[in-house]
Amino acid sequence: SHAFEADMMQRAFGRPLVIESIDQAEAEATDTAKAIGGHLDGCRIGFDLGASDYKLAAVQDGEPVFTTEIPWDPRVEADPAWHRAKINEGLKLAAEKLPRVDAIGGSSAGIIVDCEASPEMLETIFFPNNAIHDGGVIINEDRILSAACIFPLTRRQDISKTIGTRHRAAIGMSEESDSLVIVVSEETGSISTAYKGQLVRGISQTKLRATLTSVFVTPIRNRSFKGWIRSMTAKPEKIPLQIKANHH
Repeated sequence: SHAFEADMMQRAFGRPLVIESIDQAEAEATDTAKAIGGHLDGCRIGFDLGASDYKLAAVQDGEPVFTTEIPWDPRVEADPAWHRAKINEGLKLAAEKLPRVDAIGGSSAGIIVDCEASPEMLETIFFPNNAIHDGGVIINEDRILSAACIFPLTRRQDISKTIGTRHRAAIGMSEESDSLVIVVSEETGSISTAYKGQLVRGISQTKLRATLTSVFVTPIRNRSFKGWIRSMTAKPEKIPLQIKANHH
């Protein structure tokens, strides 16, 4: 019943998945796990950044003294200053409920992965009902840096309501950066591109290749025939010969 998982693990990590049974003594001898976190002493603030609100809690010696949820919509706010100010607003609110602040901890969308970018790993991440399949991944060169990332949505009001979140995020990314965004529809598999805020839907592979070439390949300027003749007949520049004498 777990053949699919075993095959996927082998394709992702390049070696078969092996499950071995060992006795408890051997397990304890080779166990290098260390408990982290779980510190409840002192005065602490924790927050969790969600898609529509973020949750705050102030804890003193393990007992919650304040909890709240603050509405926010980070997907349509591209300015980092807005995010920083909004989070500080909540932290100050929680700090007012404590005599002091010993530590602050938080979580947000986006999970650090740092693994090889392979088709098998991408299939594993985006497998339906996987814990990190929602959102997108950030890839740098040949490595997947993080998954479950939320990208900024466009703020434009003139876009058809039939365009979903994935395509709105593509437009938003193309507005906030100089990137060319390629979108593949989850329902139909059709390919679209977003560049400089403009979305082109349902393009063919030939059109996609032409678009990539036009954006990323610098066209070679045609040299005139006269210029080509001039470059061929030009005399090479004379470089003066320098002789260095060694003193014995």
